[in-house]
Amino acid sequence: MFSHWMTPGREITKPEEVPVGIIAGGNAWTAQALIQYHRALGDPEALDLAEKILHYILFDSGYFMPDGLYRADGKGADWGHFHTHAMGSLAALYFIEETGKKGFLDRALSAYEYGIKAGDGVVGFSPEAVHDTGPQFMGDQHPYGYHTSETCEVADMIIAAIKFSKLGIDKWDDANRWLRNQLVENQLTHVNWLTDGHVDYTKAVITDSHSDLFYRPGYYTTDNVAERSVGGFASHPTPNDFIGHPEFIVAIANCCSGNGPRALYYPWREMISVEEGDGAAARPTLKLHLLLNRASKWADIDSHIPYSGRVDVKAKEDLILEIRLPEWAQPPDAAATVDGEPRELAFNGRYANLGEVDKGQTATLTFPISERTERLTIQNRDYKVVVRGNSVVAIDPPGEYFPLYERGHYRGGDTLYMNVKRYVPDDELNWW
Repeated sequence: MFSHWMTPGREITKPEEVPVGIIAGGNAWTAQALIQYHRALGDPEALDLAEKILHYILFDSGYFMPDGLYRADGKGADWGHFHTHAMGSLAALYFIEETGKKGFLDRALSAYEYGIKAGDGVVGFSPEAVHDTGPQFMGDQHPYGYHTSETCEVADMIIAAIKFSKLGIDKWDDANRWLRNQLVENQLTHVNWLTDGHVDYTKAVITDSHSDLFYRPGYYTTDNVAERSVGGFASHPTPNDFIGHPEFIVAIANCCSGNGPRALYYPWREMISVEEGDGAAARPTLKLHLLLNRASKWADIDSHIPYSGRVDVKAKEDLILEIRLPEWAQPPDAAATVDGEPRELAFNGRYANLGEVDKGQTATLTFPISERTERLTIQNRDYKVVVRGNSVVAIDPPGEYFPLYERGHYRGGDTLYMNVKRYVPDDELNWW
C-alpha cells in the first residue's frame, strides 16, 4: 500500500521506501480479503500472498513489538491507531483458521493481550489512539485531545476473542463482556437526546481540512440525518458517553457503522456449535458457548441474563446439550431441569453436560447472579461501575451528553420481554 487513499485515475506509484507504521499495517485489510477470497475460490496464490503480507506486518515492519506492544503510526505521530493494529492480529487469526499454520499465533495473542491493557477488559473499551511508551501514557496526547474509542476496534477485539476460543484458547468470557457492554452501548437506538438540552451546539467547531468536499452539493444531506442514523455505531464514545468530544462533533463515522454489525453477526453465528454424532442414529451435540438469545434450526435459546442467571433451550430435534457457564458462575452452584424435571449435571471444564434432550423439550440451566462494584481507570480517568454478572448496569460519573449504561431495568431480577419475530436461516455465511 503506497497511500491511505485511492480514487479512479490516480497513478499507482511505487514508494521510495518500504512501507512502515500505519502504511504497512493498513495492508492487513488486504491480507484478510485475500484469505476470504481463498475461502471462496480456493486460490492458493491468494493465500500465499496473504501470508507474506502478514509476516511483513507482524515481524518485519516494526509496527508490532514481540511483546505485542503497538508502535506509533510514523511520520511524526507519537500514537498508534488501535484499529489498524487490531486488524493485523485479527487477519493473522483468519490465516491460522484457514490453514492450520500457527506461526503467527503467539504474535497475534500478545498483541491481543496488549490491546486489553491499552483499554479496559471489563467493559471492552478499546482506545482509538495508543502510545508506544506504554498504556499508562495514553489519552491526553491524542491529536484531537480527547479520550475516546472507535466501534471498529471494539468489534475487532470481540471477533478475535471468539477466534482464539475456536482455536482452543478460551476467550469466550472476554467476548461476552465486551459484546454486552461497550459494543451494544455504542449502537445508536434513539435520538431524543439531541434535542433535550444535553448538547451545547454553540461549542461545535468544524475544522476538518476536507470541509470543501463535505459541503459540495451531492456530498451531504440535511434530510432527517439523525433519524436515518439510528442503528449506526458511535465513532468517538468514551466509557460513559456516546459523545466523547462535543467540540469535534463527529458522533458517527461509517467505518464504525460498518464494523459494528460484524461483531453482532459473528457472535450470533458462533455462540452455538454442533458436532455430529457417530453413526446414523447418534444424536448431534449442541454446544452453547455464549448465553445470548438466538433462534436456530437445532434449538431456540432464551437467555435471562442479566435479569437472572438462567437460560432456556427449546430443542427442535433430538440432541445432546452442553452449556458453558459464564465466568462468575461456579459448577457446584448450577442446576438443570428438562421440562421441569431435575437433571443431573456432569462438567467438562466450564461446560455443563445436560445429556439427551428430545425434540420439543425445554432444558433450563440456572445459576446465581449478583452485583459487584468495580473501580476502573481507563485512559487516566477513573470510573466506578456496578456489574451484574458481567453486564455493566451503572457507571459513575455518568455521561454528560448521551449517557451510556442507563440500565436500571436489569437490576430488579424479573425478566422483561418483547414480542419479536426471529428468523432461522437454512444456511449461514462463513465470511467473517
